[in-house]
Amino acid sequence: MLVSIVVLCTNKKVNELDKRLQNILKRVSFSYELIYVFRSRSIYLEHRPTMQAKFVCVKHFFRTRKQVEKVFRMTEGDYVIILSPDIMNSPFHMIDSIELIKNNGWDMITMLDQVVSYSFFKKCKSMIQNIVHPTRIFFTMKRKVMEDWLLKKDISHLSAYYLPYD
Repeated sequence: MLVSIVVLCTNKKVNELDKRLQNILKRVSFSYELIYVFRSRSIYLEHRPTMQAKFVCVKHFFRTRKQVEKVFRMTEGDYVIILSPDIMNSPFHMIDSIELIKNNGWDMITMLDQVVSYSFFKKCKSMIQNIVHPTRIFFTMKRKVMEDWLLKKDISHLSAYYLPYD
C-alpha cells in the first residue's frame, strides 16, 4: 500500500508540522510519498526533507478542479492524504484515518463539513468557507474518490466520516 501525503505549505506553521510529520513517518508501517504544495513564495520549509519528496507550486489553493488535478497528477498512492499546517494534530489523525478507511470501508475521512456538495447552495457555502479559512483542510481518501471527482463523475454514493476539529 502506497500513501500519497500532500502537505499544504500555506503559512509559517508548516515547519512545525513538517517536524511532527517526519517523527511520525519514522514509525509507520506503510510506504509513502511526500508532496509539498506551495501556494505562496513567502512560505518555505526551513530544511528540505532528507527523504525524497516532490514539490509543486499552486498560486492559491482553493480546491478548484484544475488545482486539485495538478496536485493529483503528482500522486501515485492508493490513498491520498491532504494535510494543512493549521491543524497541528493532522499527522496523528492521518494514521488513525488510514486505519478507519481500511477497517471500516469509508471512502473519505475529513474534518470539513459538507465535503460532498450535492446542491449549488452547498457548493457556494463550501467555497465561501474555504475562502474565509482556506488552510484548515484535512482529507484522507481513496485515490478512486479523488479521480471520480476530477472526472466529474457522480460521487453522491461517497461514504465520508467526519472527525471533529482540533
